[in-house]
This record gives sequence, structure tokens and C-alpha cells, in this order.
Amino acid sequence: MYTEAQKLAARNYSYSIVRSGYDYYVATVFSLPGCKTDGKTIEAVKQNMEVAKADYIYALLSLAQPVPDVDSLGCHVIITPDNSECLTTKTFGNG
Repeated sequence: MYTEAQKLAARNYSYSIVRSGYDYYVATVFSLPGCKTDGKTIEAVKQNMEVAKADYIYALLSLAQPVPDVDSLGCHVIITPDNSECLTTKTFGNG
């Protein structure tokens, strides 16, 4: 069942990554309420987010709950407090 959760988590869910102070970044997946993670770098938080999405979806599957669809936004946003690092990408489709 975890393999199925990983496949579903690989879909193109919209997310934001915000720098929290100067110590770490926090990622939030919009279509998976409460699905958040953090990391010391943007790359680390992206890797942690893949695990968090899979774990979140695995819990839903284990409880026979529906897995939310990928939103139509396909938007990935990275923001820092001083805007020294700001990247916004937009993709289309439901990944």
C-alpha cells in the first residue's frame, strides 16, 4: 500500500516553501490539509515534502479515506522574508 501512496504523492500537487527566519524552510502542500514539513535548505525541504506527501496519503489509504485530487493550479512558490530567493513556477495539468 505504501508503494501506491508514493505513486499518488508523485503527482503535481501545488505547494509553497517559505523561509522561516534564517534557520530553515517550511513547505505546505495546498490540497493535503495539514501536510507540512521543513528542512535546512530548499532541496532538503523538497525531499522531505515527498516523504510527507507519501506518508499523508498512506494514512488516508490505511483509513479508507479518499485521496484529494491534484489541484488545477500546479503552482510551486518559494519565498524568503527578504525576497533574496523568490521563485514561482506554474505548470498546467493535473500531473
